[in-house]
This record gives sequence, C-alpha cells and structure tokens, in this order.
Amino acid sequence: MASSVAPKLTVEDYERLPQDQVHNQELIDGELVEVSGNTAAHIRVSYDLSLRLGNFIRAGNLGEVAVEMEFDFGGNVYAPDISFFTPAKSQQVVLLKRVQPFVPDLAVEVVSANDPDPRITRKAKHYRDSGVAEVWIIEPESREVTIRAAGKDCILSTDHQLTKALLPGFSIPVAELFQRLD
Repeated sequence: MASSVAPKLTVEDYERLPQDQVHNQELIDGELVEVSGNTAAHIRVSYDLSLRLGNFIRAGNLGEVAVEMEFDFGGNVYAPDISFFTPAKSQQVVLLKRVQPFVPDLAVEVVSANDPDPRITRKAKHYRDSGVAEVWIIEPESREVTIRAAGKDCILSTDHQLTKALLPGFSIPVAELFQRLD
C-alpha cells in the first residue's frame, strides 16, 4: 500500500491558513514547524531591546522596528523576535498581510532555553542567504550576542557595546540587555 506524502506548502498556502493553525509555527522547506514558547528571560530581553531600538529609530526617522512580524525568506516564513527595516522597505509593508514580501535589514533572535541550537543556526543562515544584512543572536543564558554579517561573525560579551553600521549613533552596552535578568 502506497503512503501519501503531504504536498509542500508555499508562502501563499501559509498565508491562507487560519491564524490559529499557524500560531507558534514557521514555514520551513514547505512544512509547518512548531516553535518553542518564550521564557520570561526571552521576553524581557526582547522587550527592552525593542524599546531601545524602536525609540532610536523613531527619533531619527530611520525606518521601522517590528516585533515578531512574519517575512518571506525565500519561501520560508519566519518571524524574527525583532526586526528593523529602512524607510524604503517600510513602503513595501502590506498592512493586511501576515507575511511581508521582503526581508528586514536586521533580524534579531533571542534564544530561549528550549530553542535547539541547530534551529537557530539554520534560521540565521536562511536570514543571511535571503538578504538580511545583519543577524543578532542574543543568548540570555551565556549573556552573549553573536553578530552575523557579510562574511564575518563576532561574539560580544557583557563588556562590549552593541552597535549597528546601518544605524550610526546607535549603541547599547551588551550588559544592559541582561540587566533585568539578575
């Protein structure tokens, strides 16, 4: 007896699914993949950074910061914890669509204790391969930030400053990202 194989989903298929079917799901290689729930540490770090980044962006009219907005990363749908995109890309936002037809300039992932490392690594690779200029992977447990950008990765610890070339003047001590975890 032949077994049937479910057809691979496209971004358009994903977009048509009811919200309750895709909540806490990502579309990876045509399949829905459940993502882990967020820990309190994850939520605190994400919230604090999104406020700092958002206030800086808004004050300088430099673009837009989004939290868990879904994007089409070459046929895969991910919702980075925090994303930044320039004013030109802000013009491409489709307000009544869940999945935006472009990728952000910066994607930030805050690692939860139950996030498997291979999934985060794969996600960061998909982001970069799809045209994201820079990816920040923030690890509350080790209190480090890994920056993945054009051909180079670097790891920042709590004695470093987190800056962004696309955002001249933006800087935050890495230690401040984790101050509400003590």
